[in-house]
This record gives sequence, structure tokens and C-alpha cells, in this order.
Amino acid sequence: MTGSDGAVRPPAHPLLAAAVLVALVYLPVLGFDLVYDDHWVLADNGYLRTRGDLGALLTGEAARLHVPDAFRPVSVLLDVASVRLLGLSAPAHHALSLALHVAVLVLLARWVRVRLGSGGAHEATPSDVGTRALLAASVAGVFGLLAVHAETVSVVSYREDLLAAALALSALLAAERACRPAARRGPALAAAFALSAAAAASKMSAAPIAAVGALAWSGGLGPRLPAQRWLPAAGALAGGATLAAAHRVLTLGTLAPHAADARLATTLAGRGPVLAEHVRILALDLQRLVVPLGLAPDHPDRLARWSDPATLLCAAGLLLALGWAGWRHLSGRANMASFTVLATLALLLPVSGLVPLRNMEAERFVYLPATAASCGLAAALLAAGRRLALHLRAPPSVAFAPLLLFVVVQGSAAQAHARTFRSDTRLWEIAAAREPGSARALAMEGLLRIPALARARADGSAAPALAARVAAACRAAHLADPHEALVHMCLARLAAVERRWEAARAHVLRALELGLSRPDRAYAALGQISLDLADPSAKAADLAAMDQAVAQFPYASGLVAAAGRVRHRAGEPDKALAHYRAARRLAPERWDVVAWGLELALDLGDAPAAWALWRREPDLLSRADPVLVASLRRRLFLADRLGLELPSPPFAQGVFPP
Repeated sequence: MTGSDGAVRPPAHPLLAAAVLVALVYLPVLGFDLVYDDHWVLADNGYLRTRGDLGALLTGEAARLHVPDAFRPVSVLLDVASVRLLGLSAPAHHALSLALHVAVLVLLARWVRVRLGSGGAHEATPSDVGTRALLAASVAGVFGLLAVHAETVSVVSYREDLLAAALALSALLAAERACRPAARRGPALAAAFALSAAAAASKMSAAPIAAVGALAWSGGLGPRLPAQRWLPAAGALAGGATLAAAHRVLTLGTLAPHAADARLATTLAGRGPVLAEHVRILALDLQRLVVPLGLAPDHPDRLARWSDPATLLCAAGLLLALGWAGWRHLSGRANMASFTVLATLALLLPVSGLVPLRNMEAERFVYLPATAASCGLAAALLAAGRRLALHLRAPPSVAFAPLLLFVVVQGSAAQAHARTFRSDTRLWEIAAAREPGSARALAMEGLLRIPALARARADGSAAPALAARVAAACRAAHLADPHEALVHMCLARLAAVERRWEAARAHVLRALELGLSRPDRAYAALGQISLDLADPSAKAADLAAMDQAVAQFPYASGLVAAAGRVRHRAGEPDKALAHYRAARRLAPERWDVVAWGLELALDLGDAPAAWALWRREPDLLSRADPVLVASLRRRLFLADRLGLELPSPPFAQGVFPP
């Protein structure tokens, strides 16, 4: 780190060292499960496995058919490719997320290094090159180890933020090439335009990337460039984001796909309290970037008033920072500090409450803004270290002490926080413990324990302790917020396990009325409950509602599979077989569909078809419910012993034709 002359020497490969360190810190995520929205976006999303339907992303048809995140077409394309290549292997998907995170920090370091070295009037000395490399690697290390990124890296379905950041930084690098005096501007501008459009089509929060470039080129980061050199590049970046926004409006009819959600705080309370709360959220986001406190797996929506002291204090601080940075930039005295403030706030603008979002506060919203914040943080830490070394008359290596202390604290907090997302059960237990008044967290804690309670009841065990815990969680959630749709799904599932069918039906209908974010699951539950209802008219209405939902959510493999099971139990084998085969196409890894198809073949007396399926799918059936597998095995051997043969077997092509 120091030379013979006492000057500070950067490590030989600082960026490689930073990338390896970040990868090692997040290496434990490779052992995590799929959690949170991963099941909806990946496991239950049959669109990712179908063939010939990708064009629906461009026309908006995918959004109308409720394909998850269809308003982010580039992100969905990544999901399509990853699922087809990796299947549903949780370690493989986590490895992809980690690789994207490392790629983002490498791209960030590359852009900072290029930006600091462009436009110079003289040839750079080795010392200048080394200093730029050290600062760029420091920015990468600070960004990569920020604890606030643990959620984004650990939850596979949040890699849309990783992808958007990678594409946005690639767009900035392409725009840098267009700013060079001797560059062929046409190809570079076209690349910047295309990459900016792809970034915004991955997540619209990448749209302000043109503002980041403009702030950097006008003197905020690196040498100031003449306006005639950087304006076309900024225009290309802005044009790409505008194209992505226009495509969304043309295909969906709105720029904010969640604006019509009846559960949004903006809809329930109005824009004023929401914007007031977002002032506090912005201040907390900036605090978490510097000090890793207040991290949590779930942040319940709250409301504030403009007259609240906390709101006024946060608003005053943000306005002072914005005013100071804006004044410096407009007066021609832009520097790293003013760039950091303005660029970070510009990238936070899309999540500042101006556009309705499903979640008001989420740590993943800070991922892209942290690219700008990390530039200022790294520069400040290195500058503080140099001053500290001079003040203490210490060896030059002491100059790295503040930076090392920062990354150690942030990296340790990141690794600890990432463990929160190891599994759904752990995630929601921690969320409920940290926010005991959160109806969402309490309801999810109850919902995740209901399958175990159902298995215990099926085995003849009363499981009083588990039943009491589930009931307590669902009821506490209802007391916390009776208008939360997930609360009523928790109560509905509990009532179904307790065979209180009318109460279960009432809660499912109430969840749908309150705007459940995953209505396909509610309709699947409604169809299953309908078979045990005493009222024939209610049964018919619920079955019709389930069939209509299958048409509205044709890619929801769980709903399609449940519809097959309901029709199977209702004695309608033709409809059951059609649904089973559709579910098999949507999710070939589902063991329950294979087991139910085998059971249907036995119910119809086609033992050869059942045996063929049994022999063809041993791996899937090995993961099935042991009780169900034992029952199917006994029935298969009984069918062999009876030796019955049908004159025209119903499954001449097999239960699931290849």
C-alpha cells in the first residue's frame, strides 16, 4: 500500500479485490430458499415456460393476462431465460443475482474511472491513473457492501433492480464514448439510447439516468465537458427512457400500473399524507446508505402529516441539501459533493411518492440511487483518511482506515441482514417480531404455518400448540388491520383446515373484495372450498368464478392445477384432465400435478397409463406427499392383481403426452 518514498500506492488490482470481497460476503445466499415474491414471479409463473408467447410482452397482452411484472418486459425476458436454463434451482438463481450484483459494481467502477480520466488536457501520469483506479475501486467496494443492498441481492425476484442498474451503467459507459472528441458518435449514441431504453424497460426507476450523466459531464464528476459534447449523449439517454415510458403508456394505458389498486395508501388516504410520509422515507433511505440501522424485511405503510415535527425537519434537511447542491452546480462550482446530492436525489425521484407504488418503502428502491451516493461516500472516506494521516503524522497506510472501517461495518451488517431472507418462515417471523403491529407480517406468519397444521389434521393429530399459534397469528393480524386482504386469507385457510366451510368462503370473498394482490390463489381456494359447501347455488357460483379466473390468469400454474383437482373431485374427468395437462405445461416440475394425473388414471381404470407415468416420473414422485405416494402404490399393485383391462383405455397417448 505504500512505496519506498512513503507515498500511498494502490493495490495491484483494487477492483478485483473489491469484487472478490463482495462475492465472499454474499456467498451464503447460495444456500437460501426462494422467498417472498420468488414463488409468484418464478415458480408459479407458467409464462416463463411457454413457447411462442414472448411477443405478448410487446403488445401489452401479457399484462392483460396477469403475467407477473409484464410491465417490465426486459426483466421478464431475463426471467424467461434464467428459468429455461436453470429451472427452479434456488442456488443457481441466487448465483445469478450475485453475479449481477458484482457486474453492477464492476460497471460502476469502470464508469467512474472513465469519467475521471476523460477530457484531460495533458497525458495522465502513472500516479494519476493509480489514483483514479483506487477511487473507482473504492466506489465499487462501498457500493457492493452497503447493507441496504442485502434484500436486493438475497431475493431472486428483486433482480429487476440489479438488471436495471447494470443496463443503466452500461448506457452511461456508451454515452461516455459518444462524448469523446474523436469518437464515432453515431454507434455510441445508438448504444446509449438502446441500453437506456432497456434499463427503463427493466424498471422505470432507471429513467433519470440521463440526469446523472448530465450532472457528471457538467463538472460534478471528473473534468467538465463542453455542452456541445455531452448534450447529444444526454439526449440519447433521455430518449431511450422516454421510449420505454411511451411503450408502457401505449400498451397499458398508464405509466403507473399500480395506480388503480384499491389498496394503495394514495387511494385510501390521498396524496398529501403519502407525500409527507415519503419525505421521512427519503431521509431514512439516505441514513441507511451511511449508517446501517433500521433495516427490516418488511416496512409497513404509514402516513404522516406536513405539520409533524419529523416531517418538517426531514423536509428542511432535504431542501437545504438540494438548494446548496443546486446552487453550486448552477454557479459553475460543481464538485463531487454536489454531484452526489443531486444525482442521488434524482435517482430517488421515481420512488418518492409522485407515482403510486404498491409498497411505499422498500430497501430495494435504494439500489440504483446508491450508485451515485457511493461516489461521494468513497471520496469522503478517502479524503478523511488522508487528513487523519496528516493530522496524526501516521504512515500513509492509515489513510485507508476510515474506508476499511466503513466497509467492514457495512459488510458485516449486510451479511447479517441477508440471513433474514434465508427462508419465508424466517423472513416473516423476523418481520412480525420487529413490527408486532404489522397485519401483513402476522398474517403471513400464520399462512406459512397452516400447511403444517393441515398435514397434522390429515394424519389424525390435533396439534393443539400449532393450532393455537396459527389462530393467534391470524386473529392478531385481524385486530391490527381488518382491512388487509392477507388477513382474511389467513382466516380463510384456518377455517378450511377446521372444516368451517361457510366461514372460509366468506373470508375468501372478503379478501377478493379488499383487492388481494394475488387473486388467483384466492380463486383456487374458493373452488376447493366450494365442493364442501351445503348451498348448491353458492357452490355453482364459486365454481363458475374459478373457471372465469382460469381464463383471466391462464399462466398461474397453481390456479390451473387447483381447478383440475376441483373438477377431479367433482367427478368431471375430462375437465380435470384438460386442467392437469395445462398445469403440466405451465409447471413441469410440479409433483402434485403428476400425482393427481396418476390418480385420475387409476380412477378411470387405466392401470397401464398409470404405471407408465409412475415409471416415467420417479424423481418428481419422490418429492410428493409420502401418504399420497403410498396410497397410489397400493392402488397400482391392486390394479395389477385384479388384471382389469379396458376395451378402449382413456389415456391411449398417456396421461401427459410428451
